[in-house]
Amino acid sequence: MATSPKAQQHHSPPPQVLDQNASAAEGELQDSVQRTCSGACALRAVELLRSPKDAILRDELALRMAGPRMLRWFGERWDAWEAAEGPGKHSYFAGRARVLDELVQEAAAALAARTGDHASAPPGAPVDEASGGGGSEAGGSGGSGDLCVQVVSLGCGMDTRPWRLGGLPAGTAWFDVDQAPVIELKDRFLREAGAELGPSAAASGGGGSGSQQGAEAGAAFTLKCSSYRQVVSDLSQPGLQQQLEAAGFDPALPTLWVLEGLCYYLPLDANARLLADAAAASPPGSRLLATHIPRENLDANRACQPGVSALGGLFTVCIDDVQADGMLGRAGWGDVVVSGDIGEEVVSRFGVESYYPYSLEYSGGRKLGGIEVILQAVRL
Repeated sequence: MATSPKAQQHHSPPPQVLDQNASAAEGELQDSVQRTCSGACALRAVELLRSPKDAILRDELALRMAGPRMLRWFGERWDAWEAAEGPGKHSYFAGRARVLDELVQEAAAALAARTGDHASAPPGAPVDEASGGGGSEAGGSGGSGDLCVQVVSLGCGMDTRPWRLGGLPAGTAWFDVDQAPVIELKDRFLREAGAELGPSAAASGGGGSGSQQGAEAGAAFTLKCSSYRQVVSDLSQPGLQQQLEAAGFDPALPTLWVLEGLCYYLPLDANARLLADAAAASPPGSRLLATHIPRENLDANRACQPGVSALGGLFTVCIDDVQADGMLGRAGWGDVVVSGDIGEEVVSRFGVESYYPYSLEYSGGRKLGGIEVILQAVRL
């Protein structure tokens, strides 16, 4: 277990450091999608600027995609969190990402083993390299005939795991799925950051031109998976499997479904349909990995008054709702395991604590006993 980082005095980075990590597409951040996406990157990457030596997650690509204004804004809040809770903690969202990084690699390796002896790095392999290396020998241009496992990131947002997870099995196909505005913005941010996308990364229905930008073009961030595709889908509506198959998804291959920070924004019926659709598109033994909120978090968010918190009333369901009435079993999922609070998982795995951004008013500033849990399940 890692030891807690030493307390340090942190100061705002000089403007030239922020400017080096600017996204040309950032503009004035007047667009709500752009603000949300840039903010998600900044929440994971801000401690790289505040405490680079001790950062729990080294997401250099997120740092580049966040842009200087968001990094400054969250840097100021980081200073406030330190003043309120003391130095030496980490970004909650960086900690959550790190826990899920390990779980994704472990699950992908287990699924790959079902299809043969494919080479893969051990689950503890580095997950934060900015470029080079990785479990995939072919990078973004790998042939589909060599694929052994698929990872589908639903509601992917600005997730950068395809460029960060050095322990993915060789032969991993990665599918990023989200609404059109998010996929289009992510594609643009990735290209501006110099990330490898591979040939025809964009799926039908949107998400950029799909032109090749790979290691041969001198990519600053190379893919760690064998193939990468972007898929446009409204996850509150049916049709997911058809949209995935149009992008090259193979329902016969073992698949890991990753739902990070998604389920509690969807209505309960959409959660049920998404669980059933994922199971229907997967062979037995496939895996599900999803984050959920406890009842306390849902109630606190619902209690936020309109006009007091812009983030109040966003959450729709909690883990109890999803587990009620046999929803998972009816959808085709079993062997369900629910973790303790993610903050506790970070302490258990890495020996460090984290700052949860209560000042963002998800809970109206109310301190909670639990923030999120991780649900894991296996396709029956």
